[in-house]
Amino acid sequence: MTLKKQLLLAMSGLFLLVFIVVQTLTVLSTRDYLQQQLASHAQDAATTLSKTLQTALQQHDATLAATEIASVFDRGYYRQMLVLDADGKVLAKRELADQTVAEPGWVTQLVRLELQPAEAFVSAGWRQLGKVVVVSHPAYAYQYLWQSMLNLATWMLALFVLVMLAGLLILRWLLRPLEAMESMATGIRQHRFTTIERLPYARELRQLVRAMNQMSQHIDQELSRAAQQADTLRQQAMQDALTGLENRESFRLRLNQLLQRDEGISQAWLGLLELEGLHELNQQHGFAQGDAVLRQIAQCLQQQIPAHNGLVARLGGSTFAWLIQDQTAAQAQALAQTISTGLSLPDTGLRWLAVLSGFSSPAEQGVLLARADFLLAQARQQQAWQQIQVHDEASSGQLSGMGSQAWRTTLTEAQTQNRWLLSVQPVLRFADEHELHQELLLRLALPSGDILPAAAFLPMVKRHQLSAIMDKAALSLALELISRHEGATGRIAVNIAAASLQDTEWRLWLLDGCAGRWPVRQRLALEFTEAELQDAGDTALGSLPLLRENGVQIGIDQFGLHPSAVRMLRQLTPDYVKMDPQLLQQAMLDSNWRTHLQAIVQLATAMDIPVIAQKLENEAMLQFARECGLVAGQGFYLAEPVSVQRAFRPYL
Repeated sequence: MTLKKQLLLAMSGLFLLVFIVVQTLTVLSTRDYLQQQLASHAQDAATTLSKTLQTALQQHDATLAATEIASVFDRGYYRQMLVLDADGKVLAKRELADQTVAEPGWVTQLVRLELQPAEAFVSAGWRQLGKVVVVSHPAYAYQYLWQSMLNLATWMLALFVLVMLAGLLILRWLLRPLEAMESMATGIRQHRFTTIERLPYARELRQLVRAMNQMSQHIDQELSRAAQQADTLRQQAMQDALTGLENRESFRLRLNQLLQRDEGISQAWLGLLELEGLHELNQQHGFAQGDAVLRQIAQCLQQQIPAHNGLVARLGGSTFAWLIQDQTAAQAQALAQTISTGLSLPDTGLRWLAVLSGFSSPAEQGVLLARADFLLAQARQQQAWQQIQVHDEASSGQLSGMGSQAWRTTLTEAQTQNRWLLSVQPVLRFADEHELHQELLLRLALPSGDILPAAAFLPMVKRHQLSAIMDKAALSLALELISRHEGATGRIAVNIAAASLQDTEWRLWLLDGCAGRWPVRQRLALEFTEAELQDAGDTALGSLPLLRENGVQIGIDQFGLHPSAVRMLRQLTPDYVKMDPQLLQQAMLDSNWRTHLQAIVQLATAMDIPVIAQKLENEAMLQFARECGLVAGQGFYLAEPVSVQRAFRPYL
């Protein structure tokens, strides 16, 4: 319950107490007043009758006595009138039964009016003839009492409404700083560090707001400092100091990451460029001139190769390499021509040669680099200077056994016919070996009976832009699995392409599937690769907070190698990250890379983001991950994937 509601309830309780006290005092005072009025009313009637009944009592005429009291009884509000003779015998009597005029019956039970009989003696000279007894009727007194209670309650209710409305406005004004602080605290929990510009008037709240602002700024500065330190360490470990490009180790890891990812590669190109005459240039004109040429080449390559799907590196000395994805042969040829035009080195005596070699899944890094080196040596023998030779030798591997259109049909039918085999692999905490979540893995069952792993069909999924269909199938099966085990508490993690979130229909399907199903969405986690999130548009990134608000966890897979990894961590603040296994393996061999890894882990820990190790294959990797501060791991050394038995039926 909010503080505003508690204060309003407290005000209502106090007002009710005041109302009860005021109403009680009013009723008591009104009762005393009415009792006095009734007693006076009866006494006046008795005194008047004592004068008129003298003749009737002297003659002992009961009829005359009854006539005398009837004239008075019918004009007033009396319960009883008695005429007694000198011996105390009733000579005449009139009575009126109790009656309710307008008040509810409980009023007479709650407030009793004490009616005292009024008496007056009838005498002739010194001789007493008898007496008259009069009792007033309380019906109209009770009505008056009830009306006074109603009037007071009405006025008090109207006053209560006015006070509550005024109190609501005042509380809204007074508690506005608290609402701002609540919003700030929520933002800090979500790693959004804002400040409250307008300070409240109350001294206590002003001091509290200042303390909150200082705390938010301090945390933001500390995290920014940690992020800057991690970024600096990354540059030292992964960037070439002269050109600012990726260095040899970084290029090797990024290429290996591309080759080993589950979705495979549909069409990519590896380029190598060698510059000749640099040694002579350095000797004749100094190293500054040579460094300027290297920076010029690096700038040309960075300008021509798009950052969202490309990578440029300096392998060392005068050798450069670049990698570009999702390019057709025609596009690669046009890119080569553009780069050749931009690499103009007049008056330097330098010459260069380059090759661009196409490849696709499956492929091995050693084979690709060896082939590129061979093509480069071949170009040198051919004296192919100042040009880039393009070699389209991409192989589709397992994908070549089926035509492109056949693959499209097969993948589309796999969704409607639900021909998927499931398995799950747990992610375990290092501290207690408890399960953090389970990652859902898919295989495709072909109509022929063959079973294909994800690496065999995911390249075609990407090539035909069927990621939304594939992801819909994976999520449907994950939701089915969660619904079938409602008593379980563990989460199911599903790898999703960021491109699917760009599809409006798919995005609405996902949000509708999670809406109103809190137990299901609380157990769902979506994982996106670091590379795909770097290339994702605003629509996809804007959907992530909506999913998190619906209870869905967001994780980043293959994290840590991209130059903007640290910035992404601050921007997206995921629920967890899975460290790229290449980074972990390289950190085991190189102290600089280990420092970079530990900096990322420290930043994530400060932001309360668990860091998970992937593809743990032996005890040494497990022990190293623990030493670096990672909290959980996934791999065959910890737990192998387990098949999930299911009925092949559509879920959504």
